[in-house]
Amino acid sequence: MKTQPIKIAILAMGGEGGGVLADWIVDLAEHSDYIAQTTSVPGVAQRTGATIYYVELYPAEQARRDGAQPVLALMPLPGDVDVVLASELMEAGRAVQRGLVTPDRTTLISSTHRVYAIAEKTAMGDGRVDDAQLLAHAGRAARRFVRFDMAAAAQASGARGRTSVGAMVVATPVLLARAVERLKARSDQTTVMVEEGDLTRLLPKLRLGELDLFVGRLEPGYAAPDLETEVLYDDPMVAVVRPGHALLAPGAASWQALAEQPCVLPPPWASLRVKLEQQFYAHGLHPPADIVETASFLSQLTFVHQRGAVAFMARGVARCHAALGTLAMLDLGVPIDLPPVGLITLRGQPLTPTTGLLVECLREVAGELG
Repeated sequence: MKTQPIKIAILAMGGEGGGVLADWIVDLAEHSDYIAQTTSVPGVAQRTGATIYYVELYPAEQARRDGAQPVLALMPLPGDVDVVLASELMEAGRAVQRGLVTPDRTTLISSTHRVYAIAEKTAMGDGRVDDAQLLAHAGRAARRFVRFDMAAAAQASGARGRTSVGAMVVATPVLLARAVERLKARSDQTTVMVEEGDLTRLLPKLRLGELDLFVGRLEPGYAAPDLETEVLYDDPMVAVVRPGHALLAPGAASWQALAEQPCVLPPPWASLRVKLEQQFYAHGLHPPADIVETASFLSQLTFVHQRGAVAFMARGVARCHAALGTLAMLDLGVPIDLPPVGLITLRGQPLTPTTGLLVECLREVAGELG
């Protein structure tokens, strides 16, 4: 029988190292006296189809005996692949669907973790493909099926991972920053993308899969059946000013004094704005007339420093900035009932290993804060 090349197809998404692996295989083959060739067929987008890296290896000794160089193919053909490697379970399913995996010939090596496809994310209701069915189908289609969680293995080895977090200001400098520090100590090449905002802005991104996790106040009005919430700790409100402010003098801070100061308050639509105004009314006072309205933490800091205004923020955030010398807390109770700080994830959607490790770190830090 005529000698055939060894034919290997690697299906991987952008940034997952499929091209690097293909180059390694070629380098290994050439050092082992094989003629090697690699090509790639790019996918349309990250989750509408992975790039297929195709490698063919032919024994150089056989070519010398034949007295000719082999002609190697540029892309895999259905029913004509020896080894298929898939970086994610759905990609293994797609390889089977394309006919690249056959029971008489192909060894299929696949990760069992999932990165949901566009069609799964945009379906009305739960559009996720059942993992058990994917595994069973792949097992029937292949001559040999080798599978394990490559994402978890990479995380355990300290290799690069990535997670995207939506965070409110209340959680960023205290909870999230410390948790990321612990995450980096365990996996220093992991990338954490942080997008700051409120629940109105961040929850749609979480539902679309653009974020893996939300960290912030668990406003009860945003509770929904598709969301999983976890309470971590309480963080009360305090009043802050710039260092050296007159209200820092002993006995100077009072609600009467605050009513006469320029203040930075949340926008009228924010529930916190109503609660703060109620505090002034409870003390027989009208809210301050000289105000700046903003939902931006940077704007709060700016007007506190430039106008000598009073602002209101979570105690943990205020303590962090007091330690940096940028803010000072007033000796004045702000008895406002606030939702706890916690986590929100999509119900029923498994966390990636990197996100799961970050959640562990968040819980550890929260336990110390509580």
